[in-house]
Amino acid sequence: MKENGDVDFCELLRSLKAMCFPIERNMISYYSYSSDMYVYCGSDPIPPNSYIPVREVANTPEGKQVRTQ
Repeated sequence: MKENGDVDFCELLRSLKAMCFPIERNMISYYSYSSDMYVYCGSDPIPPNSYIPVREVANTPEGKQVRTQ
């Protein structure tokens, strides 16, 4: 996460790739809780300095949550 609470999307995707999630060369989007829809971010690799605004990060009993598609 960035200092202001935004999620560094590129770093999140790097972490998911390291855990063997099939992301390479796929379309990337995340779920916007405030808009109740998925936001398309581009195809992997997404542009550097891409981020998910802190308002789109859900606070759950398990911790912070971002839904991707």
